[in-house]
Order: sequence, then C-alpha cells, then structure tokens
Amino acid sequence: MWHRTPYPSPIVTLIGVVAILTVCLEPIVSSSGGLSQGVPPKVLLFRGHRTPVPASEAVKAALVPPRPVSVDMKRKLLAGADAKLLGSATRTYVQLTPRQPYVENRGFLNFTHPDQVLAHPPFDVVSFYPPTSPPDRPSVRITILPDARGGRYLLDVAVGTPVGVREPHIRTFQVQHGPRVQEFGVEPGGQHLFVILDAEGPYWYSFGIRCITPGMHWDFYSIEATTLS
Repeated sequence: MWHRTPYPSPIVTLIGVVAILTVCLEPIVSSSGGLSQGVPPKVLLFRGHRTPVPASEAVKAALVPPRPVSVDMKRKLLAGADAKLLGSATRTYVQLTPRQPYVENRGFLNFTHPDQVLAHPPFDVVSFYPPTSPPDRPSVRITILPDARGGRYLLDVAVGTPVGVREPHIRTFQVQHGPRVQEFGVEPGGQHLFVILDAEGPYWYSFGIRCITPGMHWDFYSIEATTLS
C-alpha cells in the first residue's frame, strides 16, 4: 500500500531536495549582550578562483540520460498492465530533475548521501557511489502531490549505471514505500523504471529509489508523472 500522511494508503501497482554545502563560520560571541550590544558577526573573506575547465567529452557521454519513452511505448506498457483499468497516458503532470527538484503543489525530491549533484548545463544528474555501510545506502526519495481529483499517474523514473563495468550484467534497482518493496533488474546504461500510482485525492505520496547491486555506482536523472485517462 502507498503511504500518505495522515490518511489511509491508496492502492498502487509497481511496474532526494538539493544537497547544500555549508561553510562553517566561527561562532558569534555568545555574550549576554550579543548583537544588541554592537558585536558584529564573524565574516569569512574568500579570494575568487576560476571555475575548473569544462568536463571532457568522455565525462559528458558517461552522464547522458536514457532516451525518453515514446507515447506509443507508454501505451503498450499500460496495455500490458491492465488497459481497461488504467486507460492511456495523456499529459505530463510534473517533471522533477536535479535542476528542478521542486514544483509547488506538484512534487519534490530528496537525495540521501549523493556523491555529486550536477545541475548546470549540460548536466542534470545526481551521482551515487557504493555506501560504506548498509545504513548509509544512498537513495532518492520522490514525493508527488496529485491534483484535487486524485486519479492515476504513470511515474517514469530515469536512472543509469556504468556501461564499462561488465559484472554483474544485470543491475538491481529497488522501489520502496513503507513495507512494500519492488525490484527491477536492468541492463547497464540509462534505463526507465515505471510505477503506476492510483491516488485517492490531493495527498502527498512518496517512495524511495536506490540501486542495491553491491559496489555499483548509479545515477538519477528525472521523474516524470503523466496523468492517465
């Protein structure tokens, strides 16, 4: 069952916002007077440095997202699931990426233990590397707020794993919501994971995505929610 707070969970079929780097400043003098006594805060002075040279073509090629899924392919996916129940894909409700991790009243992303967030052209990707221990396993949490009518949505999650690493040939991704877990076995490179959300109304629904193949680096590109008629 999908989880929403604080209401009961809806029925679903299974087919992180921006990491912020904080520079620590020396603490302000903690006297009883504080700023009211005219004590200014500490200020750090940085001398500017030029940004690094642009990424190589090899790096750019390694971080290319998977090709978009056509409308016809989405229709085939839905027909394979249950054409009478689900209908067909109509329009994009919301799309979330590292460059746009939040859309008001539509959805947002949370990244847990990302290695890097590249949100400047030509990149739009979050990269994750193998954790040092299971509790620190990196993941993306995707939260969607349907419209007032609720309804059904096809969620398309674009992810990727390295193509230069032969073993294992099949990489395993996990979609989790509360106690419910679904695993996807995908080949190297950019891939799409699909989730069908049957929403009861305008409540927040969230789930986590992560790669559980041991020692595997992986990338997250986007989540697109498409309304179903």
